[in-house]
Amino acid sequence: MNLQLKNWNNFCNYHTGDWKGSKKRYSPEGKVIRTWDVITHLHVNQDQSEITHQDELFYSDGTNEVKNYGIYKKPQTSALFLDSTFCWGSKIVKPDAIFIFEFGFRHKDKRVLCYFRYDETGKLEYSSTGIEYLNNKDTQQNIKNYPELKKADQTWIGSLQKMTPNQVISEPIKTNWKSIKELNKDYLIQDLG
Repeated sequence: MNLQLKNWNNFCNYHTGDWKGSKKRYSPEGKVIRTWDVITHLHVNQDQSEITHQDELFYSDGTNEVKNYGIYKKPQTSALFLDSTFCWGSKIVKPDAIFIFEFGFRHKDKRVLCYFRYDETGKLEYSSTGIEYLNNKDTQQNIKNYPELKKADQTWIGSLQKMTPNQVISEPIKTNWKSIKELNKDYLIQDLG
């Protein structure tokens, strides 16, 4: 299957719906500087050729805001989507430019998001975290077929996928959870040049 089309199908099947949750923004020192509730609307049309993206934001100071991020058209998307995770951000790192990066992890009807923004000098401007729940039952795609996370003999068991430098994603393999200290050098970025 075409990798771009597979990525689009993952977006449609695992990440669309109405996600409701709370987010916090942190200073570089780790202090909370803003909190808000959010409903993220990611709606796919019937033939899965377009996805609309809109956020409703409800800030702790009582103000509200709606942000429209537009319509994504098949198969174009600026993010990588797997069944249980996604990531997107600035495409290149260059001097005097803002750098952003976001990643999220999903399990069944819950997802956790982390966002980082660096200013033009390369300093962390802020980071944000959020927890969201899939709000509408009719869009809980593939919940029954979702990758399982099990605990056996006090060890968490899940699945692992790898991506090669030419963006080929491996099939999932069952694995035990490992802390980052236990991972070998194959999991680390070795050459940024």
